[in-house]
Amino acid sequence: MKSRSILALSAFGVLMFAAPAVAGTSPPASVAVTLIIDNSCTLNGSGVLDFGTRTAGTAAANIDAQSTGLTITCSGSSPTATINVSAGANAIGSQRRLRLGAGATYIPYDLYQDAGRTTKFDPTIFQSIPGGLTAGTTNVIAYGRIPAGTSLINGNATPFTDTVSVTITY
Repeated sequence: MKSRSILALSAFGVLMFAAPAVAGTSPPASVAVTLIIDNSCTLNGSGVLDFGTRTAGTAAANIDAQSTGLTITCSGSSPTATINVSAGANAIGSQRRLRLGAGATYIPYDLYQDAGRTTKFDPTIFQSIPGGLTAGTTNVIAYGRIPAGTSLINGNATPFTDTVSVTITY
């Protein structure tokens, strides 16, 4: 009798593995698919605004100059971009000033958004960039002015300097 049990168990094992598989079906599921393409802008270069070399005395007329060397490169457009140009390292309140070397001699100046020098860069706020930023490269130009009547103190060939920070939001 022992041999029959082993044979029966062996046959049962073969039948168990040979039985057809039963497939089930689950309810359908969904997968949300999203993509965000973010605009990217980079402020490039080192801007320079040079009022040149002047003779000591009183400025008989406005001394104007414009900056060069600073660009913004964006991958897409940003119609609501804003700009802030800081008051600089030598300001008193919102009055920007050029400083003679490491001393305490200053010359006041202003920075403007437009060549006509009608809209000042207010260092206390972010101001709208007219027309916003477009995809590609945009030049950033600051228009500087030392007003007529300013005392131009002899610096003995030492430059009067200041550094302002430019920040763009997009």
